[in-house]
Amino acid sequence: MKEKLLVISFMLIIFSLMFLNIFSKKEEISYYERRKLAGLPEITISGLLNKESTSDLDSYVADHFFLRNDFRKLKIDIETLLGKTDINDLFYYQNHYFKYENKYDEAQIHKFTEKINYIYDNYFKDMNVYYSIIPEKNYYLDNHNYKKFAYDNLFEQMKNINNKITYIDITDTINLDSYYYTDHHLRQDKIIKAITKIATNLNFSVDDNYRIEEYYPFYGTYYGQLLVKKEGEKLNILHNDIIDNATVYNIQNDYHKVYDYDKFGTVDSYDIFLSGATAYEEIINNNVDDGRELIIFRDSYTSSFAPLMLSGYKKITLIDLRYGNLEYLMSKIDFHNQDVLFLYSTSIINNSDILRVY
Repeated sequence: MKEKLLVISFMLIIFSLMFLNIFSKKEEISYYERRKLAGLPEITISGLLNKESTSDLDSYVADHFFLRNDFRKLKIDIETLLGKTDINDLFYYQNHYFKYENKYDEAQIHKFTEKINYIYDNYFKDMNVYYSIIPEKNYYLDNHNYKKFAYDNLFEQMKNINNKITYIDITDTINLDSYYYTDHHLRQDKIIKAITKIATNLNFSVDDNYRIEEYYPFYGTYYGQLLVKKEGEKLNILHNDIIDNATVYNIQNDYHKVYDYDKFGTVDSYDIFLSGATAYEEIINNNVDDGRELIIFRDSYTSSFAPLMLSGYKKITLIDLRYGNLEYLMSKIDFHNQDVLFLYSTSIINNSDILRVY
């Protein structure tokens, strides 16, 4: 009798899970994992015999499994109890979420310096050219068991950049609390000192009479990947008359404002800044009729940096070589002695193959 009850109970669990998996609500996006979930593939007899089609079906079932996040959390809890200090290179320390940077890659950093020198030699000789490095927040960890990445080697190797390109060191203007707890990006209201130091080198004044607008809750890139219980945090946006009146033009021929409020609450709320990264953007300061121009070679961090530099320029052009080829993007620029700034995070420098220079 006990055996029958066990079999019946087991079957009830199996069929209940099957029923719940079939009829539970299916989401298109996982806000925990910051990605689109697999869609239901077309099911045909020939497709079922095709390995690729069955793989698509497996992905769909895995992405939409009932209580999937609860099972993911259980798995993480068990691994933590067994002494694992990171989950897929993610860890939680000092109230922050972190991700280990890729192993220090000397060859990638060498390629990065070569690419910067190539861009300078071919497009910007005799112009005012600068570069600055944004460290990943691991740089500011006080526990070297977690830190690991050879940041000192990276900064030393970056000295191979052409000495006609001026280095602006902003590492002393930010600290761990300048970063979001659940994300790798910097808080815009915590980078004023960094902007001021850049402005001093580029010879313009920062308009620091900002108004702060708060958005809540902000869940960063790492929030759902580690599933550590933590409340959302505030995302603060800085306003002044220059920023509010500015116009942004991108490569898709779209015009919009500096802040895209529709992006908040989407897969990546950080895209509220300049609508996210794209290959080519121009930010126009409509508060002046004429003035200097700045070209920034950027990654995602620049989305919150660039608006705060508008007080010094009529136009800021943003170039993202992750999404566009150098020669094509340079063809869109009318060169007339603009200032040039290479502003990259350590993660991009350590993975420079991603930059489409040649």
